Amino acid sequence: MYYNENLLKTTDGEYILETNYRLNPQYYADDIERGFLSEEDLQPQKRYRVLSEQEADAWLEESIWQV
Repeated sequence: MYYNENLLKTTDGEYILETNYRLNPQYYADDIERGFLSEEDLQPQKRYRVLSEQEADAWLEESIWQV
């Protein structure tokens, strides 16, 4: 239903990628019926991952829209 990412930089200079998403229950109905996903998997999710400076630069290159 939605997916977004935010690149955060801590006061210590670490880069953290915050990912927020929620799966569309209609799209994943078959996976739920087969037991691959649970109702909990359909709840809003938030994940964090530490990135190196090179990974953060690559993420920015791919994510920033150029007009």
